[in-house]
Amino acid sequence: MPRCRIADAGTGESKLPGKDLLLAAMRGMPHRSHPVLEAAAELAILHRCRAHSPGSPGDDEIDRQRAELVLAIDRFVLFVTPVPPGGAPLHTETIGTIVDRLAWHCTDAHITHADDEHAHGMAVLLLHKLADAYDELSEEVARGRRRLPSTFRP
Repeated sequence: MPRCRIADAGTGESKLPGKDLLLAAMRGMPHRSHPVLEAAAELAILHRCRAHSPGSPGDDEIDRQRAELVLAIDRFVLFVTPVPPGGAPLHTETIGTIVDRLAWHCTDAHITHADDEHAHGMAVLLLHKLADAYDELSEEVARGRRRLPSTFRP
């Protein structure tokens, strides 16, 4: 069973959910209360709403809500992970933007391409590659080996 890797900061273990829990939350599976899982589930719902009515007047509101959820994830990550040294490599995206992208790919794979077996298979493959990259990055961030771009706005 997937597990949430929450542990003491001293152990070096991640306080971020693993890819399996993250993807399960995006698919609507029950999950333990965790801010990232809750935000991931909400992001997936927003992407599904957008997929069902593209170009609707509500798109701006969906984007605003997505931006708030991404920022909430990024704040949580900042709070629960160690400050990496200045020389640590800087990643190009925040954890929040990656989770948002994962939520979009999850919707794309399981909703948009549900009736096309080949497209569904390709979309799922891409989803799992991105999920693997999320897992690697979250471990590096949790161990203080990778810096993330700042998302704070005045």
